[in-house]
This record gives sequence, structure tokens and C-alpha cells, in this order.
Amino acid sequence: MQKCPVCNVELAKPIYGFCQKCNWDLDNDITLLTHLCEVPPVCRKRYTEKVKLAKSNIIKSKNIYNKSVEPKQNQVFVNKQKNDYRGIFLEKSRDKPKSHRETTNIRRMAIMAIIVVLLLLGVNFLFHSEIQEMVINMSDQFNDSETINDHEIGYDLETTNELVIGQRLKRDFAPDIIEHIYKADYMIDYEHGNIPLYELEIGDLVVDPYWLWEFRTGDDYSYEDGNLTKPVIWIVVAKNHYGIGSGITLLSNELIGCRAFDFSLNYAVDSGYDTVDCSNQWRNSGLNDFECGLRPWLNSTGNYKDDGFYQAFSESFKENILPTSVPNKTPHQGESYTTKDSVFIPSTTELGDTEHDWTYEIGAVYPYFYEAKDIKRKAKLSGERKHDFGLDYWYYWTRSPSHNCVYRVDPDGGFKAIDGACNDYLGVRPALNFNSEVMVTEIN
Repeated sequence: MQKCPVCNVELAKPIYGFCQKCNWDLDNDITLLTHLCEVPPVCRKRYTEKVKLAKSNIIKSKNIYNKSVEPKQNQVFVNKQKNDYRGIFLEKSRDKPKSHRETTNIRRMAIMAIIVVLLLLGVNFLFHSEIQEMVINMSDQFNDSETINDHEIGYDLETTNELVIGQRLKRDFAPDIIEHIYKADYMIDYEHGNIPLYELEIGDLVVDPYWLWEFRTGDDYSYEDGNLTKPVIWIVVAKNHYGIGSGITLLSNELIGCRAFDFSLNYAVDSGYDTVDCSNQWRNSGLNDFECGLRPWLNSTGNYKDDGFYQAFSESFKENILPTSVPNKTPHQGESYTTKDSVFIPSTTELGDTEHDWTYEIGAVYPYFYEAKDIKRKAKLSGERKHDFGLDYWYYWTRSPSHNCVYRVDPDGGFKAIDGACNDYLGVRPALNFNSEVMVTEIN
């Protein structure tokens, strides 16, 4: 029979909930979950430290309880009327009445205590910001050492963590940025995170608040009134989708702007599979002219090596992106080929297309879009200003070709292939694969 790893009490099957003796969380104990894959060494180490800390807290609690029930020297544990032991404490002898001098001293001490409290309140008012910074730093240290828990401080751990996270956000970010951060479920937290990315559920929203992107609403990523600069929020749409170890697939929750799929002039001279002025194949996007393609703009290559979407990422975010072998097919013949990209856009198949009219099955559907209705594919063009047609949701590209066109997702979430690759009013919804071991913190 399995035992609780903390208090060693035998557990009845099925094992679930909390230990009845020590309140240990049995549902999330990695040694009791037999269906889990091999646990990473980092998680195993953190688990061992938590068990050790829980055992220490039980010992402390027992010591405190034993001291609290010891009878005082001037007390006897007896009932005079029935001469039995029922937990009634009676004094052997009453204390003598206090003298006038003793009463005066007590009053003086009370007055001094009140004065000290008033002085402390005044210091707290004058130096509130310094004290708040001290508390935040102490909270960060507690987070690092994992010593904050409800056994030691006497109130709910979840509430405590929410307060600490809120204080950290106020310390590190402007109020308008915090507003957007709280629209996600989890925050990528390289130093203080306590949940690995692979534990998140499909559909969870993740944000990295340490880099910002300017969301523009004009054609060809041009400036318009109402542009917003804020963090990009990502949806967890798949795990190990492109092979074992390919990481967590993240898809932007909103469109990051509008760009042409490709605008390499006179490309059709060398290929009969493309439109008159531009290529509808993902591998050829910007091939002849690095300044006029969606693929180099997303990956910050060619003329965009110092610009583009990828270049906006923080160094930590870049280090955890896993380059992906992206599956593709040519129009007409449907010949398969792959591209190596850090950032890409999804195919119609990956977005849940099952009919593939005038195109091909490219890749496999993301679990987030499995049997999804059109409404789940809808995406907004982020910004205070709506696009020219005043729609709440907007068109965006896929990488699926169709003869002389490229498939798009309409504002209603349906698929359509009527746009040439050179149209620059369609939105861009990027995807990437991220290191599954990166730590995150729950913020909602």
C-alpha cells in the first residue's frame, strides 16, 4: 500500500485530494501519479525540497502544540467538585492586589507603546515607497527559497502569491502595460516562475511582459491613429506537434499588423506556379526581394535583420525559441517541401480545415482547433482604431497556396482563396515553438 511521502501514513485507494493527516496535495504528487512520463531532474529536485520543507513544518507545529498544552507552575489540572480531570485550570492561590506604583508603571508602559506605534505609522507614511520596495525584495527572496507557505505565515498561500505578483508587476511595469498583462492566464517568469510551460493546458493564454510590440492597423504595417504598443499574448495550441522535443506551439491571440504575403515583382518570369507579380509559396516569400516578403519580415532576415518581428523579442525569449521544420506543399502539383523558420504562419489544416478545397492537407490540425467551429478562428486586428471597414475581426493569411492565390481566414472564421499574395491589407497571425521547460507564473 502506498504511503504519504510527508507523514508516512498509509493511503487508501483511489488516491486523490489531500492527506487527511498532514494535508499534503496528493493529486499533484509526482511519485503518486503513475501515468506521468519521466519527470525532469529540475522538477524532481523542486519536489524533494518541498517534501523536506513540509516535513519540517509538521515537526515545528508539533513542538508549538506541545508547549501550548504544558500546565503552568501555579496551576493544577483538577476539578474540585468531582475530583476528576476535565481540562479545568484553577489557580492555587490568587495574585495579590497590585500596588499603586505597579499600576502607574503599567500605565506609563501603555502610553509609551502607543507613542511608538504612532511614530512607526508616521515613518511608514513618509517612507512608504522604500518600505514597499523592501517588502517586495523580501517576497522575491521567499519565492526563491520556497519558504512561503500557509503553515508558517498562517494565511492562504494563493492569496499571498497574488499579492507578491501584483507588487512585482507594479514595480517593473507601467500601469497601461499591466492592464494588458492581466489579460493572459500565465506570465513567462524566467527567474521566479514555479510552473513549467509543459504543464499548461491547451488554450491557456501566455504573455512575456519583458518585450513589447507595436500593433499597427494600417495597410502594409503602416502607422494609423490608435496604434498600441504592448506585450503579445499567445495561445497554447499544441505540444510536441512537429515531433518529439519540438516544444510548445504558441499562436498569437491577435493579429500583429497587416503585410503582403509576397511582393517580389516579376517573379513569374522564373516560375509558372506563381501569380503575375508575386509568389504564393511560403519558401519564396521575399526570395527575390527581401524587403517585400512576409517570411523574412517575421524572421528578421535579409533586409529585416535589424528590424522585423523576431528582432523585437528579448534575448531571453529568442534563446528559448525552437527553430521549426515547417511542412509545405507547392500549388498545382502538391509537392512537399520544408522550410526552417523561427516564426511562421499556420496552414489551413493546422487551423482545423478538413475540406481542403483547391488546396492540400499541409501538416496536422493543432489540438486547439480540433473539430473547432469557425468562430474559434476569428482574430482581431489589435488597436484602438478599427480597420477601414469597421469590423471587430479581420482577415489574415495562412501559408496554404491555391493555384494563383493564397488561402486566408475571413472575419467570420471561414476559409477563402481569392487574394493574390501581393495584397497588403491582410493581417498576420504568427506562430512559433517554445522551450517547454521555461517557467511561468499564474497571474489570473
